[in-house]
Amino acid sequence: MEVFLTLSFLKSCRKKQQAYCSSIKNSERNGRILKIFFILFMFLCKGQNKENCSKENAYNNVVRIQEVKKAVDQYKKGRQKIIFNIDEGIYNNKKYFIVKEEQEGELHNSVWNIFYVDKKDCSVYYYDTVNGNLLTLDKWRSLGKKTEKRTMEK
Repeated sequence: MEVFLTLSFLKSCRKKQQAYCSSIKNSERNGRILKIFFILFMFLCKGQNKENCSKENAYNNVVRIQEVKKAVDQYKKGRQKIIFNIDEGIYNNKKYFIVKEEQEGELHNSVWNIFYVDKKDCSVYYYDTVNGNLLTLDKWRSLGKKTEKRTMEK
């Protein structure tokens, strides 16, 4: 009778051990699957919120704009200089560097243009202070040409 009890006890222990082992195997398998999903998630999301544009790159992109470059060259030798004030801000839930082109005066500075530079890809936009919108440089230039024509006609 003792032998029978011992054998039945061992069989029940083996069954419990097998069930426990299979639950461990399942949890290990689930853990591996979770790790794979996590790695895929990190790989696919990499760079979506990454800021690839530095403050220096933003400045360089604005200074390269032909209208800005012309103003800097024009005021380079005079007493008044063109200076740039760089700040950070958010517009429509996107992060930008805000680069203000200013004429340095004796008593105060005058803001000439405001440019927004996207922190992700360094794209440059002109800030339309009248309407509160960001414009592409091409759109800004086309609006400027229309204004020039109107003032020449008068």
